[in-house]
Amino acid sequence: MTVTSRLILLGTGVPTPNLQRGSASSGIILDDEVILVDCGHGTVHSLIKAGEDPLRIRNVFFTHHHFDHDVDFPYFMLTGWIMGRSKPVEVYGPKGTVEFTESIFKTFNIDISCRLETGIQTKDGLDIRAHDIDEDFSIGGEKWRVTCKRVEHLKQLGNFTLGYRFDMNDGSSVAFSGDTLPCDAVVELARDVDVLVHECFFSPEFEETGLVQDRKKKHPKLPFIHTGAKEVGAIARRAGAKKLVLTHLWSEKKLDELERRVRSEYDGKILIGYDGMALNLR
Repeated sequence: MTVTSRLILLGTGVPTPNLQRGSASSGIILDDEVILVDCGHGTVHSLIKAGEDPLRIRNVFFTHHHFDHDVDFPYFMLTGWIMGRSKPVEVYGPKGTVEFTESIFKTFNIDISCRLETGIQTKDGLDIRAHDIDEDFSIGGEKWRVTCKRVEHLKQLGNFTLGYRFDMNDGSSVAFSGDTLPCDAVVELARDVDVLVHECFFSPEFEETGLVQDRKKKHPKLPFIHTGAKEVGAIARRAGAKKLVLTHLWSEKKLDELERRVRSEYDGKILIGYDGMALNLR
């Protein structure tokens, strides 16, 4: 069966609270199915605002386990539980994914136990099937297939970050960089992709003062674990991506300058992401 696939950006911000942007999350919409990539703060509310039922999500993919990419997942699971989820949720991600999902039942044990003991809820809807995966893992069904690569971001304590590529049966494709330094893995993953969703470090505040928006202390190494605007453009050009969507955005200032810097390396279509942005993949 052929479906028309769409992309929706559910959170386009960073760890710092921002009333205009939730933190990292995207959805791939395939008729009656939604695939979730990361689940940062505000994901569930963004889904509902977009008219998408969170109960349609059966597959979740984490790029890594920094809190701005996974903090809404317990809320997603528990609200879905009380809303009437009836099927298991398959969860995939790098090392630590199984441990992270299991922690929900410890952290929220009082609430879960109370609802079970009083008969308000049954265990239906709490079934998480978590999988620690690594690069070159691939899985899919009749509508889509996903592959992944390690990218250059989280390496502490033996952890790592994954970028993903989804190829749909309508011939469309989308790749997600995850948080990363510029790296060949993203170029390989996004080769000739219809849409590349790439994080982008651009902060006029940081360039002027050494402080990013709304932060009170300096982070001198911050740009060096992310990808700058010109570097994002170069990656999209090298990959041959047809469209480039910028996300994980640090500032609301001088967005025209952000686009100009990306454009200096890439002549395809550039979209500066915002929460709720939706587009067809082809």
